[in-house]
Amino acid sequence: MKKALQLKGVKSVEMDFENGLFTLAVDSKTGLKPSEIKAAVPSRFSVASIEAGDLVGDVGHDEETFTFKSEAGLEFLLQADEKNEAPFEEIHEQLHKGKSRFKIAGTMSEAEGKTKLMLKSAAALESGK
Repeated sequence: MKKALQLKGVKSVEMDFENGLFTLAVDSKTGLKPSEIKAAVPSRFSVASIEAGDLVGDVGHDEETFTFKSEAGLEFLLQADEKNEAPFEEIHEQLHKGKSRFKIAGTMSEAEGKTKLMLKSAAALESGK
């Protein structure tokens, strides 16, 4: 876990061996990509998923995609979860009302050079909060 503590912005590392969970607390102004997190996990462990919670930033969209830019400057391609489309619907509705700042959570992944986030929750925020 020494490597994980050396990652930029990491405030603490917790291990729950009983449930097989590895938790990093990261400064909100620091962006970590899934590949950086995976590289910090010792090889005797495997990473099943990377859950990101309470990311704050701005959502933008074009005709085909929704993107999220975190306060740390990381850009995510947002994806809807087929089992829970409510967060995506919330973003769509709030964008139509002129809101663009959100607090989101979801499962992070990387593919084709892009960082993706499958949404689990989304809440609109007032600008500047």
